[in-house]
Amino acid sequence: MSRIAFTCGGTGGHVYPCIALAQEQDVKEVLFLGAQNREDQKIVKRYGFQFEGVPTTRKNPVTMIRSFLRARYILKKFACEKLFASGGYTTPPVILAAWTMGIPVTLLEQNVIPGKANRVMQVFADHVMVSFNESAGFFKKNKVAVTGNPIRKVFLQDAYIKAITAVQLPDMPKVLVMGGSQGANAINLKMMRVYQNESPPFVMIHLTGEAFYKEKFGSDKITVVKKDGRVNAIVCPYCESLDTLYSMVDLVVSRAGATTVAELLHFNKPAILIPYPYAKSDHQTQNAKAFVKGGYGKIIQETDPEFKVLGQEIVDMLKCLNAL
Repeated sequence: MSRIAFTCGGTGGHVYPCIALAQEQDVKEVLFLGAQNREDQKIVKRYGFQFEGVPTTRKNPVTMIRSFLRARYILKKFACEKLFASGGYTTPPVILAAWTMGIPVTLLEQNVIPGKANRVMQVFADHVMVSFNESAGFFKKNKVAVTGNPIRKVFLQDAYIKAITAVQLPDMPKVLVMGGSQGANAINLKMMRVYQNESPPFVMIHLTGEAFYKEKFGSDKITVVKKDGRVNAIVCPYCESLDTLYSMVDLVVSRAGATTVAELLHFNKPAILIPYPYAKSDHQTQNAKAFVKGGYGKIIQETDPEFKVLGQEIVDMLKCLNAL
C-alpha cells in the first residue's frame, strides 16, 4: 500500500486522529480531502500533508453531487489505494466516490455515541475502528473493531509553546484550561474572572481559541496575566504542542471531545471535563462518562451549581490529587 487518502470533518477532533494515523503510515504518499478554508485545511497543512478541497454542504443535493464528482477526480488522479474517513458532513460524498471506484474504506469513530455520517456510511465501509467498547454495538459485528483513538506520534513545536515555556512561573500547581480547536466561551469567561479578579493557589495555562482571543486580547502573542506581583495565567489562542503542556500541568479543565479524552488517557492526566451542552446526541457527556469511569476525573455540566464556582472546584481537585 503506497497511496492512502484521509477525509475528515472541519474540527480538530476529526482531523487529529487522521493525522495520527498518517504519521504512522510507511507509504509513498498521503492525501487529505476536506472542506476548503476551514480549520481542517489549516491543521493538515501545518503538519506538512497534501490537502485537496471538496465542495461542502449539509443538505444541498447539487453541492453534494459536485463534491462526489470532485472527490472521484481527486482520488483517481492521486491513484488512491485506501481511504480512511473520520466523520463529519464533508465525508459522505468522498466515501461514496471511493466505494464506486472499488477503493477500500475504513471509518474512524472517535466518540462513544457515533455521529450520523459514520452510522449511515458504514454500509459502504470495509472496516470500522471505534475508540470505545460502548460504540461497537452501533456497527455491524463483522466490520467493527475496538482500537482506541489514535494519538499523534509527533506534536508540532510552534511559536506559542516557545513563548509559554519562556515565562517564569511561580512554584505552585499548574492547570491547563482549553476548549478544543474552536474554544469554549462559557469556560473561557469563567476562567478569565478567576485569574483577572482573584489570586488562586494555582497558575493557569489558558488556550481560548482564536476567535475569543482576538476579541478579548487582540494580539498575536501570548498574554501574561499578573496579579499581586505574580503570574496568575498565561493566555494564548492555541497551541499545537499539547504533549509539552500536558507534561507541565497537574490538572486539565476541558471540553470532552473524543480526541481530548484519548490524549488525557494517553498522557495519564486527571481532568475536570465540562461537556459541550449542544453536542449531537450529547456525545461529549458520554465521552466524559467513559473517562471518569476509569477514575481519572470529574464531570461538571454548565448547568451544575459546581460550574458557578469552577475555581473552587479546581482547588478541591488539586487537593484530592495532593498537588496542593
